[in-house]
Amino acid sequence: MAAAITPDRWVGLLTDYGPMALFVFMVFVLWQIAARNKGLTGQQKKIQAVALSGVWVSIFILAVMIVIVYFRTKFPTEYQIRGYIHNLEDPATVTTRDNLFLRVKYGAYKDFDYEWRIISPQRVEGKVAFLLQNGPADHTPHKYEIPIRDDFYQGIVDITYDPPSGKMKLVHGSEEETLEPKVEEAAVPAQPIQKPFWSDTVYASEPQSKPPDPSLLIGALEANDPIIRENARAQLIAIGSKGVPNLEQVFLNASSSARLRLEAIRTLNGITSLQNKDLTAEGNCAIAKLASDPYKAIRDQVSQLAGKKVIRGGCPQKTGGRSSAGLVINVYDGTRHLLRQNPQLLVRAIDGNQTEVFSDVLKSPVVLLQGLPFYDNLADNYTVMVAAQGYLQTGIAPVHLSPGKPQVVDLMLLPVDAPFNFGSASWENIKKAHPQLFKLLASGATEAVAKTRYEELMMNKPTSLASLLNLTTAVGTIALPAGNALPYLKELVWDDMLTQGRFFAYADQALAQQLKHGAESFAPEPVPGLFHPGATSSYRETQVGEANVKLIFYENDKRVLDGVNCIKVEVNMDYRKDLSAHVLVESSLSVRGLADPKIIYLLRWMAGRRAGIAPFEPPYTIN
Repeated sequence: MAAAITPDRWVGLLTDYGPMALFVFMVFVLWQIAARNKGLTGQQKKIQAVALSGVWVSIFILAVMIVIVYFRTKFPTEYQIRGYIHNLEDPATVTTRDNLFLRVKYGAYKDFDYEWRIISPQRVEGKVAFLLQNGPADHTPHKYEIPIRDDFYQGIVDITYDPPSGKMKLVHGSEEETLEPKVEEAAVPAQPIQKPFWSDTVYASEPQSKPPDPSLLIGALEANDPIIRENARAQLIAIGSKGVPNLEQVFLNASSSARLRLEAIRTLNGITSLQNKDLTAEGNCAIAKLASDPYKAIRDQVSQLAGKKVIRGGCPQKTGGRSSAGLVINVYDGTRHLLRQNPQLLVRAIDGNQTEVFSDVLKSPVVLLQGLPFYDNLADNYTVMVAAQGYLQTGIAPVHLSPGKPQVVDLMLLPVDAPFNFGSASWENIKKAHPQLFKLLASGATEAVAKTRYEELMMNKPTSLASLLNLTTAVGTIALPAGNALPYLKELVWDDMLTQGRFFAYADQALAQQLKHGAESFAPEPVPGLFHPGATSSYRETQVGEANVKLIFYENDKRVLDGVNCIKVEVNMDYRKDLSAHVLVESSLSVRGLADPKIIYLLRWMAGRRAGIAPFEPPYTIN
């Protein structure tokens, strides 16, 4: 065989086939040469034996290397993490930017799970993240970050979604961890997206042979997949001001969906070079109107844009009146003082014709508006609204304007998710500064027991305590023919009925008699037992338009306390006494039908300032 192949041919074979050809060359050529010892002297045979040993060692080493290369080529080393995401329901979707595989495993009805895997040639470090979108109407998908641990490479990583809380629970072996949801940020830098295995989704960020068409990217902003939307945003942001005309059409088109409006305004916020001059007057006006959009996420984005001075002045004012009027707006915070944080305030005034006559971003908590149109008719009933990023939007209507002295409006802005501050509601401070309330809280027990149950309420049920302080403070501001209403309450009922939005107590039966015989600030309600079984009479406060106190009497439930004939009474508050709401506030308004004490706090304070009654000053704040 060796004689049939010339040296040049061996060189060619080695070049073409590499180590395999070298192995054959050494076995069939070098070994045969090294094995020849015929006609050699003793010394030459010794040298030949060393050469033969060297060839064998070389052949062995080369064979080992070939085996290693073969196995590494055909069977590469892989590290794999495998897991599931449970308890999902159509139309929810899970997507990811990270290099992992996703596959849907369908269950009964609309239920399904996601199987996920990470397959990598080296160990993965850090975190991987999922994006969960609960459906087409979910404009703000949530991100869940999974910290990769070394033990994940063994066993299954189970993740279970809890819809009520929005949290996920990660379980691996005996370890458990709660994954908190994070709302995706508005502007996201452009980055390549890893396309999940077992997916036929087309991503907006895939390589393109020509520059992207802004009009097509606008359509991608409305996709169900949040990653497609994110990449469309990133590309529109990269296009910059050249894509603004297409984005303006979203706001000018009245049929644009809430998702499309949100994604378009997010895109504008992501264009760092954007200036007011890049917008047309019509576009500026349309974006300014989004400050009153029903969706809070959109209003927050408008506030950000206004804070950058990208939108200015809102829509052109339409006066048309014979003269003008003035308005003073005072903005307070949850401490009942003028707002001290100085956020960017989006202030809006809308006349009775539903025409926005003023819209601008200001920083002062005291705003003087002059030259507002006066019509001398119902159009002079204005709506005044204030919004700021991170705060609940609030407003008031109708505010009747007239020439001459400006109308004064007091509004309160509460931070989103602000905690209760019970610093002034300690037991000792209540005893010192609020003797009537202290007497009610301490009744029916020794002071030590009363203090313990009060402090347990503060610690375990802060919303119930805030509600109790709201209600007792409001009752204390209600004027009756003989004093205020709070001293008539003799003893609280400390049970599960002392909850968010209401409480029960035993009251001097004279309280019901005063309400029956001419208390001007209350009006009787018909059929009290319809919604309150056992109730014999019910009275609703009339001196304010919002956060009205309601007293419901159960006169057949009697008790004698300290020699006073008492009857059972339920005390609660409604947000509004009727549909002609005066104070406007953004809120979910209730939790399982119970009034939110923070909203009651805001409504009662603003309504009291508007009605000119005794100030509403419960012994706590929200800040």
